[in-house]
Amino acid sequence: MQLRRFLWSLYNQHHLVNLWTLVSRLDHEHSVLVKDVMTAALVGTLQESDIKRALVAAGEMDRWDTTQPSDETRNRLDEVRGTLESMVRAQPPSPAHTDLVFLLHRFSEVAQEWADASAQGPTS
Repeated sequence: MQLRRFLWSLYNQHHLVNLWTLVSRLDHEHSVLVKDVMTAALVGTLQESDIKRALVAAGEMDRWDTTQPSDETRNRLDEVRGTLESMVRAQPPSPAHTDLVFLLHRFSEVAQEWADASAQGPTS
């Protein structure tokens, strides 16, 4: 899981991987591989095509195309949106209110993206 997240973060530039967590959960051999890949990324010798090739070989591109959020995950998103809506109504105009409204919009965008993806079905 951590290695997948690491590769995806390099590929899509969504750097959501805690490197300490990543390295602490890997054995020595895999830690060395991660170090080598990270070094190549930092010095500019790692190409996007290299990362994509690794993701394809690992089956990640197929998994990405066919994986949909579960009903439980969708329900949890709806619950969080409901909570955010309540918080927006209760919060007086302030920077916190603005931040909550922004989050509410982002949650709505995610729900719409999931609905669109479900309507289209798998793309692979």
